[in-house]
Amino acid sequence: MTQRPQLFIFGLFLTLLLNSTFAHSADEDVATQQANPQAKPTLKLKQVTISATKTARDPIMTPGEVSIIEQETFQQRQAQSLDDVLRYQPGITSESGPRQMGESPNIRGLSGARVLTLIDGQRMNFQSGHKGRTFIDVDLLKRVEVIRGPGSALYGSQAIGGVVAMETKDPSDYLGPDGQFAISQKFGYQRNSDEILTSTALAGRLSEHVEFMAYGLLRGADNIRIGDGFGELPNSGQDNAAGLGKIVWKPTAHDQAEFSVYVTRQAAGIPFNSNTNPTNTASISDRKNRQFNYRLGYTHNNPDNPYINLNGFVYHNTLDVTERQLSNGTRDDINFDTTGFDLRNSMNLGNPEFHHHNITVGTEFYTNNQESTGNRATGARLFFPEANSYVYGLYIQDEITLFNDRAVLIPGLRWDHWENKAKGQSKKTADRVNPKIGGVVKATDFLFLTANYAHGFRQPGFDDLFVSGTHFPGSVFLPNPNLKPEKSRNIDAGLRIVLPRVFSENDQLIWKGAYFRNKVRDFIDQDVNFNFGTFQLEFMPVNVTKALLQGFESELAWLPTDNITVRANFTYTRGTDQTTNEPLTTIPAIRGLLGMDYYHVPWGLTIGGRTQITGDQKRAPDGTAKTGGYALFDIYLAMQPPQSFFDQLGTPWLHGLRVNAGIDNLTDLKYRRHLSNLPEAGINPKVSVAYTFVLPSSP
Repeated sequence: MTQRPQLFIFGLFLTLLLNSTFAHSADEDVATQQANPQAKPTLKLKQVTISATKTARDPIMTPGEVSIIEQETFQQRQAQSLDDVLRYQPGITSESGPRQMGESPNIRGLSGARVLTLIDGQRMNFQSGHKGRTFIDVDLLKRVEVIRGPGSALYGSQAIGGVVAMETKDPSDYLGPDGQFAISQKFGYQRNSDEILTSTALAGRLSEHVEFMAYGLLRGADNIRIGDGFGELPNSGQDNAAGLGKIVWKPTAHDQAEFSVYVTRQAAGIPFNSNTNPTNTASISDRKNRQFNYRLGYTHNNPDNPYINLNGFVYHNTLDVTERQLSNGTRDDINFDTTGFDLRNSMNLGNPEFHHHNITVGTEFYTNNQESTGNRATGARLFFPEANSYVYGLYIQDEITLFNDRAVLIPGLRWDHWENKAKGQSKKTADRVNPKIGGVVKATDFLFLTANYAHGFRQPGFDDLFVSGTHFPGSVFLPNPNLKPEKSRNIDAGLRIVLPRVFSENDQLIWKGAYFRNKVRDFIDQDVNFNFGTFQLEFMPVNVTKALLQGFESELAWLPTDNITVRANFTYTRGTDQTTNEPLTTIPAIRGLLGMDYYHVPWGLTIGGRTQITGDQKRAPDGTAKTGGYALFDIYLAMQPPQSFFDQLGTPWLHGLRVNAGIDNLTDLKYRRHLSNLPEAGINPKVSVAYTFVLPSSP
């Protein structure tokens, strides 16, 4: 696509957004329609965010920007990776793809360890520039929330750019309210990489107090095919095996304990730097990732006691990365463990008709331990030194509701103390306090005004503080134990509109638009100097950059008729290094999404399509590759008929059948995302079939 037509399309698209454009997806309501064939599809006005405030809240009345992606969306898209889940959301993209092992989320131009990733509240703290951030198969997830903007007032370090909070499936997702036992089998095929997926889930309700589930998955894919007949991307295939087990105990109507184990194994032949395409086998490794997550959680919520609403969990995660160099068989072994807990209590105080307080007080502790062995000359022993850290945090938040729920004010504050140390090097300790305050005012029955101010920070990691030694002949890494934490101050301001009737008695519209401005200080970057005494290049991490990131995000969902939903979003981000006045390298291109779904409720059928238009990204530092714009087109179909559909066919035993089909990158476009060095996948027809049988409880 040439630049001039693309700019015209963007101008037209932006005009559409500004004249009609936030929204919550209507995807989640499909299940309701399938259960009741006479139900009309509606936009879900009662979605709940559980991550933005660590309490359940209506996102319309929650300061700050959050995206909520439900399980129906995962199934509809037949997502292969977390990138597939997130790529159509505003303000977030992935970099270092398309090899799944190397992908890392980028929120508003900040990525890597500047984005906190959580699985059921457990921190995924491993950070490496070339080995990825997420090690979970998305087929095990039922929900993902993305907090766009600093979340350090509740989550501490790493949440300087935002938070990606993932939630795994539960037994009740298969059993429903009345099932005693359930078994679910799924098969899927994606043509682009000849990926085959198979999964089996078994769930049971042993009594009114005890539920369990066991889930197993295998996924295997060959090399990715590039668009427009440009062949394959070498060393891009991957095999996954994953398992999830949960036991839920509900001793009373107000108490619940849960124990879960998540296991995953990823294997691939992949370059040591996954964002490159080398031809030398010395740069290719046989890599295996093995992750084990253990979690024990407890909640207590008695509506008759407004002073105690407990939520706590302890966890232990261990990640083992093994890389064997294909050219000579030398290998690296990296072990990274995180152990911690999070405990909080919420108290409801005040008069709901005038002013009401929901005060949350919590504490968090976690420790990271890193070890490595190997016989590769510039491998794990250099980049992953033996090190550990201890972090302790205290936080408080008050959700203040005013004027009979017409306004909310949410201040919060968190204090963190951390200690980093490595074998043979000096210890680093520091403290940090991060505040936030935000509010939403319901100005009219349909118009909401919102503003949010929050601090974020990131403590220096092991790779910043302790990496030392010869990188290659003539170059060395020098540690810098005096690094300061990265800090940010972010402002969000926006409008939200909820209209039940726009052009007729039946249509509905939700729109959200926000401007953000994030100032980052003490940004950690590499300083490179030539030492004339040793005739070597010296690389040292230093606090040098003052950065400014700002932009605009908008979302729309509109239900013009009973059977059609239109959605759109738009993202514009601009980043500047205020020290050099140069553009930042991590800023994604301007982009927008436009999609439409048609629902045929009696059949439980959804047919839809979407186009994502991405602009040129020419605003990049000298020496950094620029990217051209492109437009992607996807189509999809999902069918999960209700019981009445199969009763009419005389096949009631088929109830529980679901079929998904679709084609991604319909035009087989060859394109490259700005934050990746490699071309993305071409056309990808895909299909999956799942069947869930539920045995109801005895009367």
